[in-house]
Amino acid sequence: RGSQTAFPPVFIIGLIIIALGRLSMAPIASFFSLYVSEELHWNAVGLMWALSAVSEIPFMFISGRLIRTYGAAPLIALSMVAVIARLGFYACYPTMGGAIIGQLLHSLCYGLFHPAAVAFVSTHVPPQKRAVGLTMYISLGVGLPTFIGSALGGYVVEFFGYRILFGSYTVFSFVGLIVYAIFRAPLSEKTHGC
Repeated sequence: RGSQTAFPPVFIIGLIIIALGRLSMAPIASFFSLYVSEELHWNAVGLMWALSAVSEIPFMFISGRLIRTYGAAPLIALSMVAVIARLGFYACYPTMGGAIIGQLLHSLCYGLFHPAAVAFVSTHVPPQKRAVGLTMYISLGVGLPTFIGSALGGYVVEFFGYRILFGSYTVFSFVGLIVYAIFRAPLSEKTHGC
């Protein structure tokens, strides 16, 4: 009976991976606007956020097909690779072009990530617990890491600057990818169906 009410261990592992990916994204959500205006001295904050929002739309449309073809967990891992690349552009290429390329990568960092994460919850949580599973995803997988990452990011920016901030936060996605590599087989199994 206890095993039927508890969340499967693979779901917890997946939630940790998701949280690490979102932790890497925290400085973008909280500090990218300041980065554009203070570091790049570019008055295009609204344009940059509009670009990222538009870029995610195509992946939102094709995400279902990609999830059916490749599975949710590999797509989450792919989005974490995109997060690393995105942060790398901000850290290593602090230019208008670097910012534009980074914002276009939002298509993978969120437009693909979010549908894949929801699909992961659907396939690794029993149907009667999916509402709680999705709540855990939103609160523990997204909300808490964003809060912690933003709070810590303020100190990093103050003492080391934006480039170190973005570069250092790639570590969390790297750790997430290592965890994914270790547990790849169970993460890729479809235990409860969509």
